[in-house]
Amino acid sequence: MIRLIVHLLGAISLLLSAANAQQILPLNPNFIPDPTELRGTSSGNDSAFERFNGEDCKGLINTTPDVILELGSFEFLRLFVVSRGNATLVIRQLSPGERVFCNDDFDGFHPQLAGAFDAGLYEVYVGRRNQREALAFQLFITEFVR
Repeated sequence: MIRLIVHLLGAISLLLSAANAQQILPLNPNFIPDPTELRGTSSGNDSAFERFNGEDCKGLINTTPDVILELGSFEFLRLFVVSRGNATLVIRQLSPGERVFCNDDFDGFHPQLAGAFDAGLYEVYVGRRNQREALAFQLFITEFVR
């Protein structure tokens, strides 16, 4: 019973994290709940392509990240977005080093990025392709391949 309450409080905290990206969400291997779900709305007008200096990023993103992840070292981690519209996904690795990873339309209109992740800080942006309307989304983070 206590474990269930702790998990529910953790889930509530994760939902609040998406609303306040200044908060850092720490995740280490074998995290619970898996998958972790964050909800948010992409309504920004910043071009991901321009923001990240011509990386192969698409869509419009918010000025601030939707969430900042502080990751332990993962042999495999998958982030994917579910929405009713055409979403994009940008992950900017801040440390160690700086790299940008982008995806659009991995599974229909649902972007996904997966693979090994070094320990460090990562900014996560969920973007949208349609500039006329805001896009509600769910961002899932999991160690499961499918």
